[in-house]
Amino acid sequence: MATSLHATARGMQWWYERPDGLGALIKVPYENAGCGQCHTKGCSDCHSDTKGAGAVDQPKVCLGCHGRQGAEAKLGVTDVHFDNGKVCSDCHSSDDIHGDGTIYNSMLEDGAIDVDCQDCHSAVPGVREHTVHGNKLHCDACHVETVTTCYNCHINTLLEDHKKKAYRPFTGFVMLLNDANGQVRVGTYQTAVKDQHTFVAFGPFHGHSITAEGRTCDDCHNSERIEELNQTS
Repeated sequence: MATSLHATARGMQWWYERPDGLGALIKVPYENAGCGQCHTKGCSDCHSDTKGAGAVDQPKVCLGCHGRQGAEAKLGVTDVHFDNGKVCSDCHSSDDIHGDGTIYNSMLEDGAIDVDCQDCHSAVPGVREHTVHGNKLHCDACHVETVTTCYNCHINTLLEDHKKKAYRPFTGFVMLLNDANGQVRVGTYQTAVKDQHTFVAFGPFHGHSITAEGRTCDDCHNSERIEELNQTS
């Protein structure tokens, strides 16, 4: 559908052109930044025939554009759903992929992504970790094992060489933040450098590293980082 984020590729441009976005910092128009060159040109980019129909080779085709999920796969990060033979469309509905007729600014806008853990799963009653925080924690706060980020994207190489060159992908960490709905959930960060300018952004990120057994209360509240924080407060 022409209004979907896959078709409009609006998300990256919308964040880039915000008053506090990367574009405002480096003073390079979006169309000259090279960011939009990798986005889909039509249905046949994903579907198996030139008419834009036929099967989609999942998750291979999806990982070709969804870079952080691709990085997870290359780094050997596992997910209980993929391990059990699930593919992207087993969770992501047609509305997620082809849109629901609304033009969204980004995938983080309410309604842009419909799927949620509770569509298939319900909290196990009597489990302390499922009850103590009520609805203040999203499932991924405990069940995402790790997130990833490609640390330090040099904008100069993107502009001059038309190649994204990251220092290295980082994984093996979890960062929690408050989302727009006030829930604590997993997030990640992105950094960029151009000449003397540096840019850091934080946002929700649902890593595809789901584990059936989530973290316990002690994993967070008695963690090494919390002990370090307590000693410095």
